[in-house]
Amino acid sequence: DDLRTTFQAYLKASGYKFDQAMSLLQQISEMRHEPERRHVNWVLGVPLSADKNLVHNGKPIRMRVFAKRSIDRADKDKNGFLTPDEFKSTRSSFGDVDKDKNGKIDLDEYVQFSNSR
Repeated sequence: DDLRTTFQAYLKASGYKFDQAMSLLQQISEMRHEPERRHVNWVLGVPLSADKNLVHNGKPIRMRVFAKRSIDRADKDKNGFLTPDEFKSTRSSFGDVDKDKNGKIDLDEYVQFSNSR
Protein backbone atom coordinates (compact mmCIF):
# COMPACT_ATOMS: atom_id res chain seq x y z
CA ASP A 1 0.00 0.00 0.00
CA ASP A 2 2.87 2.39 0.82
CA LEU A 3 4.49 1.58 -2.51
CA ARG A 4 1.29 2.35 -4.39
CA THR A 5 0.88 5.68 -2.55
CA THR A 6 4.51 6.62 -3.13
CA PHE A 7 4.31 5.73 -6.83
CA GLN A 8 1.13 7.76 -7.29
CA ALA A 9 2.79 10.74 -5.57
CA TYR A 10 5.78 10.34 -7.92
CA LEU A 11 3.46 10.31 -10.95
CA LYS A 12 1.83 13.54 -9.79
CA ALA A 13 5.09 15.31 -9.00
CA SER A 14 6.91 14.22 -12.16
CA GLY A 15 4.11 14.65 -14.63
CA TYR A 16 4.91 11.27 -16.18
CA LYS A 17 2.20 8.94 -17.35
CA PHE A 18 2.08 5.49 -15.78
CA ASP A 19 3.84 3.73 -18.72
CA GLN A 20 6.61 6.34 -18.85
CA ALA A 21 7.23 6.09 -15.12
CA MET A 22 7.29 2.27 -15.22
CA SER A 23 9.76 2.34 -18.11
CA LEU A 24 12.02 4.73 -16.22
CA LEU A 25 11.77 2.58 -13.07
CA GLN A 26 12.75 -0.50 -15.11
CA GLN A 27 15.80 1.29 -16.54
CA ILE A 28 16.90 2.44 -13.09
CA SER A 29 16.47 -1.07 -11.67
CA GLU A 30 18.52 -2.62 -14.49
CA MET A 31 21.24 -0.01 -14.10
CA ARG A 32 21.53 -0.52 -10.34
CA HIS A 33 21.76 -4.32 -10.69
CA GLU A 34 24.10 -4.47 -13.69
CA PRO A 35 27.28 -4.96 -11.60
CA GLU A 36 25.61 -7.79 -9.70
CA ARG A 37 24.43 -9.40 -12.96
CA ARG A 38 27.95 -9.22 -14.40
CA HIS A 39 29.40 -10.78 -11.25
CA VAL A 40 26.89 -13.66 -11.36
CA ASN A 41 27.69 -14.29 -15.03
CA TRP A 42 31.40 -14.34 -14.20
CA VAL A 43 30.89 -16.75 -11.29
CA LEU A 44 28.79 -19.07 -13.44
CA GLY A 45 31.53 -19.15 -16.09
CA VAL A 46 34.47 -19.94 -13.80
CA PRO A 47 35.59 -23.55 -14.19
CA LEU A 48 35.96 -25.32 -10.86
CA SER A 49 37.76 -28.48 -11.92
CA ALA A 50 40.49 -29.56 -14.30
CA ASP A 51 39.04 -33.06 -14.48
CA LYS A 52 35.38 -32.51 -15.16
CA ASN A 53 34.06 -31.49 -18.53
CA LEU A 54 32.92 -27.91 -18.72
CA VAL A 55 30.37 -26.46 -21.10
CA HIS A 56 31.24 -23.41 -23.17
CA ASN A 57 28.86 -22.14 -25.85
CA GLY A 58 26.90 -25.36 -25.46
CA LYS A 59 29.89 -27.61 -26.14
CA PRO A 60 31.80 -29.69 -23.58
CA ILE A 61 35.42 -28.65 -23.04
CA ARG A 62 38.12 -29.48 -20.53
CA MET A 63 39.82 -26.98 -18.24
CA ARG A 64 43.02 -27.20 -20.27
CA VAL A 65 41.15 -26.19 -23.42
CA PHE A 66 39.46 -23.35 -21.53
CA ALA A 67 42.83 -22.14 -20.22
CA LYS A 68 44.38 -22.37 -23.71
CA ARG A 69 41.59 -20.25 -25.16
CA SER A 70 42.02 -17.70 -22.37
CA ILE A 71 45.77 -17.47 -23.04
CA ASP A 72 45.19 -17.17 -26.79
CA ARG A 73 42.82 -14.22 -26.25
CA ALA A 74 45.26 -12.34 -24.00
CA ASP A 75 48.49 -13.31 -25.80
CA LYS A 76 49.17 -10.18 -27.87
CA ASP A 77 52.45 -11.36 -29.39
CA LYS A 78 51.09 -14.88 -30.05
CA ASN A 79 54.06 -16.68 -28.51
CA GLY A 80 51.91 -19.05 -26.42
CA PHE A 81 52.84 -17.41 -23.10
CA LEU A 82 51.53 -14.51 -21.08
CA THR A 83 53.92 -11.74 -20.12
CA PRO A 84 53.30 -9.42 -17.16
CA ASP A 85 51.88 -6.85 -19.59
CA GLU A 86 49.45 -9.35 -21.11
CA PHE A 87 48.42 -10.67 -17.70
CA LYS A 88 47.46 -7.26 -16.28
CA SER A 89 43.77 -7.81 -17.06
CA THR A 90 43.41 -10.20 -14.12
CA ARG A 91 43.32 -9.16 -10.48
CA SER A 92 46.02 -11.63 -9.49
CA SER A 93 49.70 -11.01 -9.07
CA PHE A 94 51.83 -12.17 -11.97
CA GLY A 95 54.47 -13.44 -9.54
CA ASP A 96 51.96 -15.69 -7.80
CA VAL A 97 50.98 -17.37 -11.06
CA ASP A 98 54.47 -17.57 -12.63
CA LYS A 99 55.53 -20.53 -10.46
CA ASP A 100 58.88 -21.18 -12.18
CA LYS A 101 59.75 -17.44 -12.13
CA ASN A 102 60.82 -17.36 -15.78
CA GLY A 103 58.93 -14.14 -16.53
CA LYS A 104 56.14 -15.77 -18.49
CA ILE A 105 53.05 -17.82 -17.73
CA ASP A 106 52.69 -21.08 -19.63
CA LEU A 107 49.61 -23.24 -20.08
CA ASP A 108 50.27 -25.45 -17.02
CA GLU A 109 50.71 -22.43 -14.76
CA TYR A 110 47.53 -20.88 -16.16
CA VAL A 111 45.56 -24.09 -15.57
CA GLN A 112 46.74 -24.15 -11.94
CA PHE A 113 45.83 -20.47 -11.59
CA SER A 114 42.37 -21.04 -13.09
CA ASN A 115 41.71 -23.99 -10.79
CA SER A 116 42.65 -21.96 -7.73
CA ARG A 117 40.19 -19.15 -8.45
